[in-house]
Amino acid sequence: TRFVEGQIREFPTLVAEFGDEVVAYLMIRPIDGRYFIYSLVVLPRHRGRGVGCTIYMKAIEECLDLGIETVFATVRESNVASLRMHEKLGLVPDRVIQEYYKDGEAGHRFIIDTARMLS
Repeated sequence: TRFVEGQIREFPTLVAEFGDEVVAYLMIRPIDGRYFIYSLVVLPRHRGRGVGCTIYMKAIEECLDLGIETVFATVRESNVASLRMHEKLGLVPDRVIQEYYKDGEAGHRFIIDTARMLS
């Protein structure tokens, strides 16, 4: 797997490739001086192979290299796989925000200390 840095819709983006195929991407969105993991997508047939964890950790490393000490992420309550991935990475939600998403679903918010995650 190779990781390529770039941008999608003006957001810093990491892309994981397997051979010639893009198998995952992660976008970081800056908002008012804060940074959010805005989107993490892994193709279904590549899930469960550690691609999500790997690209997530690479993004945290890139943020730390850029001097970004804190990153936020919010995960849909129904996205059990993503919640498990965050748990596997040792992250605990800061809080659950009711009706966070437009459809009324709650979101689990994570505050990520980049230096602590990589130590």
